[in-house]
Amino acid sequence: CTVSDESGAGIMGDVTNVAVTCSTDTYAIGGQVSGLAAGAQVVLENNGADALTVSSNGSFAFATPVAFDGADNVTVSTPPADATCSVSMGGGAGVTADVSNVAVICSVNSFPIGGMLSGLAAGAQVTLEDNGADPLTLSTNGAFTFPAQVAAGGSYSVTVNPQPMGQTCTVSNGQGTDINNDISAVSVTCSVNTYTIGGTVSGLAAGAQITLDNNGADPLTVST
Repeated sequence: CTVSDESGAGIMGDVTNVAVTCSTDTYAIGGQVSGLAAGAQVVLENNGADALTVSSNGSFAFATPVAFDGADNVTVSTPPADATCSVSMGGGAGVTADVSNVAVICSVNSFPIGGMLSGLAAGAQVTLEDNGADPLTLSTNGAFTFPAQVAAGGSYSVTVNPQPMGQTCTVSNGQGTDINNDISAVSVTCSVNTYTIGGTVSGLAAGAQITLDNNGADPLTVST
């Protein structure tokens, strides 16, 4: 059984979206570590658990697989002493095959990730995450910067978790790869007026499924 949406910060209401997916079919989660200095090590986690210590560059795989149709969320639990490690392609829902493309990039150089928050109602708060971790809770509009920086050559993916009560916040300019400069153009816009996003799937084979994300989050698995 695999747990997704298992953690969050800045909770202001009931939490009802924790998902526990069980299956007899399971899939391995792994990828590649690069940039790790000789003698250094980094500790990774998947879905907030299953700690894996990596002490050399190259491929890695977690000991615990993910259930069919479950989710993975690879994060850095403990970085090297004198470097920063960032995860890209580290999360997804609707897993139906082994995952081997998670990239963990380490570097002694790192860059801050930030932007502007607008439209948040007085007295409300919103929590943002970068790369599925590093929660930042905001209660005022204006500029923000995540506590953890992104390793040079790494990537960022800013999402909202959880949404503020009575509002919906949308992220734009929230994703980027191969980072080699400070990021300050992420925009988080909150509003009480919201609109549905949808469309049409075609060409999907019988028995297959595809999982879609909107703005790097809100996974939707479609099987027809």
